Amino acid sequence: MIYNLFPTPVGHYKIERDLTISELKFINRQEKKQNEGNKTSADHYVLKNTKKLLKLSTFLEKSLKDYVDHTLNPVEGNDIHITQSWINYTEEGEYHHKHAHPNSIVSGVFI
Repeated sequence: MIYNLFPTPVGHYKIERDLTISELKFINRQEKKQNEGNKTSADHYVLKNTKKLLKLSTFLEKSLKDYVDHTLNPVEGNDIHITQSWINYTEEGEYHHKHAHPNSIVSGVFI
């Protein structure tokens, strides 16, 4: 039997800038597909498929490294990196459905 005894650690990292016009245009121009309750980008590798989000991707990778180093505290170097990345679009009256990310050690959200 397994008991959920320990808390789930949550990291919070603040980007110290607004998104650029170029980044926002890229995000808003993505092909969208219907999801349960809202829409999502058709591309599930947006950070890998463009240089327009390079600065954002760098911030997210650094945040992930900090989280892993201080929360998981691996004995040896870690090879954890962002694999998939997509954009969710939720309008007023829509919702983001309950779901899980199987085969993931860490999941993150950028708001």
